[in-house]
Amino acid sequence: MSLNTIFVALALVTSQSLSAQSDWSPWRTVENRISIRVRTGTFKYDGGQLQHTFQFRNDNDKTATFQYELRFSSLGKPRKETGTFTLQPQGMSSTSGAFVICDPTAGLSALITSIRLASAGNQSRNAAARPSIEGIQFDPGSIRLLKAESEKLQLAGGAKTLLAWSPLLGLVGESNAVHAAVSIHETDWVELAESYSTVDKLVFYSLATDARNHADSGELFGKPKLKQFWNAMADFYQARGAR
Repeated sequence: MSLNTIFVALALVTSQSLSAQSDWSPWRTVENRISIRVRTGTFKYDGGQLQHTFQFRNDNDKTATFQYELRFSSLGKPRKETGTFTLQPQGMSSTSGAFVICDPTAGLSALITSIRLASAGNQSRNAAARPSIEGIQFDPGSIRLLKAESEKLQLAGGAKTLLAWSPLLGLVGESNAVHAAVSIHETDWVELAESYSTVDKLVFYSLATDARNHADSGELFGKPKLKQFWNAMADFYQARGAR
């Protein structure tokens, strides 16, 4: 894998989770700040099947060029649809002709097979790079999840608790954690990686799912710093699991 290519995991959007015809599903993060949403409706040429219109969004702060693969089932057979988009920051793909025809009980899986982020000097972001985030204020739900993840990491052989990570030390014993502002820098991610170098990669996949679900949850609506933090944690766990 070249440095300008990042292979990522699946995000599942099931037809059962979608609302009535013409309603969009919530945005779901696939990986590396690329999100997808789906709108479902009946397929007029073949009763019983569903037409899923899809749309991607680039949540990065740089222009992203990425290749996608959609996996689904139609008439009882596995199918896939592939394509490429280049989207500006917060840009959304066109929905014209962007649909697949699926069996009503089948899930629709979205896979980003590669991504390239534009940067100064026409270079791409290294997959190992992690963001610096200033002034994060943790809410009670995030504190609970941090503690739960810390327990999982310790049971899996982690060298220290997650709350012993340098940026989070101020949260220990904090009685009003929602007001505890935290800043995380790129070098802090190196410390975190070294602390959990011996943890089984399957544990990281579970942690990545929990972190991503929290980032996409309604609890973080209107809290962009927390959402950025949990997406960064999910990316970190995903990368550790794939090492």
